[in-house]
Amino acid sequence: CLCADLCLVVRLSPKKLPSGLEHPVHVVDAATAILFVLDHAKEYSVDPSQVFLIGHSAGGHMAGLLTLQPKHYFESARAQLRA
Repeated sequence: CLCADLCLVVRLSPKKLPSGLEHPVHVVDAATAILFVLDHAKEYSVDPSQVFLIGHSAGGHMAGLLTLQPKHYFESARAQLRA
């Protein structure tokens, strides 16, 4: 990561997901990671207004989904964190 105090790397799911896992499990997983960073921003000296999502190919698609439909994915991620 260039010019970053904290870099979070999310690895996409393998092409063949374990039985029972389907889209959008991987997107919700990425949202959970982002929520972790935002929830612990002070602890890691992160400015929440300076958190950016980037990706290439499938990662770019996930970044787009999280950006364009945040309510759907982040609500699911928040529910997982509460469980």
